[in-house]
Amino acid sequence: MQEAAYQQTRDLEERHWWFLGMRAIYRKQIETLRLPAGARILDLGCGTGGNLALLESFAPTWALDASHTAAAFVRGRGFPRIGVASATDLPLSDASVDLVTAFGVIEHVERDDRMLDEMYRVTKPGGHMLIVTSAHQWLWSVHDDRVHHKRRYRIRDLGARVRRAGWRVEQLSYVNSALFPGVAAVRFIQRLIPERPAAAEGGMSGFGLPPRPINQILARLLGVEGALLRWGNLPMGVGLVCRAVREAPVGSARGEARAEARGQPGSASRGQPHPRPKLR
Repeated sequence: MQEAAYQQTRDLEERHWWFLGMRAIYRKQIETLRLPAGARILDLGCGTGGNLALLESFAPTWALDASHTAAAFVRGRGFPRIGVASATDLPLSDASVDLVTAFGVIEHVERDDRMLDEMYRVTKPGGHMLIVTSAHQWLWSVHDDRVHHKRRYRIRDLGARVRRAGWRVEQLSYVNSALFPGVAAVRFIQRLIPERPAAAEGGMSGFGLPPRPINQILARLLGVEGALLRWGNLPMGVGLVCRAVREAPVGSARGEARAEARGQPGSASRGQPHPRPKLR
């Protein structure tokens, strides 16, 4: 992301309706997992760390981000378990965490298949991953450009990529459904009236803080969606949420077959460029 976007995120993530509402959705999703005693969580692409307090309320959490700027913001919160690493080459041992989260991350990664493979590798059998990403390529806007998105996803494409990495999908749904018509209308207008060059030099687009009553209402709308997702999928939305479980044991025939089907060596013969430390 642009440097200005990190500062903007840090300034808004404790107050803005989108961050507040999405954390309500994350909480509801993680509550369904019933994490075991002694569980460990990895927050991949943690950004400036706005979700770490929530994750820590469930289990000890380790955070990784590709940006030294983001890591500095996390350290500024007093959070010690933060590292800088690529999402496609995680510096963790196989089967070392019970839950991997990636909130608004995979759309930034060129090789999203490798990211999903790495998430699978570091997750224990029976463990889960939870990702949230952007939906509908036709909703592409200046915001996507500013935060360096590589793509927005069609729901069936995301599901196919997740399954190809070996995960069993438990839920794949749209999110931010209530505001979808309004967002679609705004994106259409933005195509007709391009943003001025001076305005385009800032951080994230469309993330101003609305008046407090409106901010609270919008946050609660997302919170309601979080509750509805426990009963089923939403038919349309600006984003996507995917919760999936790793079922195959480490080094199993299924895991080897999955790697070979993708034209990659299996885990037993793959080799590693550097030691993978265990979480401590």
